[in-house]
Amino acid sequence: MAQGTITALHSARGYGFITVDSETAPVYFQQEDIEQGIFTTLRKGQRVEFIITPDPLKTDRMRAEDVRLVE
Repeated sequence: MAQGTITALHSARGYGFITVDSETAPVYFQQEDIEQGIFTTLRKGQRVEFIITPDPLKTDRMRAEDVRLVE
């Protein structure tokens, strides 16, 4: 799993971006990609781990799935 930091969070719209430790471009995530029950507790600057996959809707970006907090 990759790790990174939440750099933008748009709670009202249900999505955000994560800066990956080993990459320069941020990856996108949606509320449904987050471990159940933690979306409302996420904050900018928190460390998370996730799986990077191609975004099925926008082929020019990557997407984070199975996002969970790093403890």
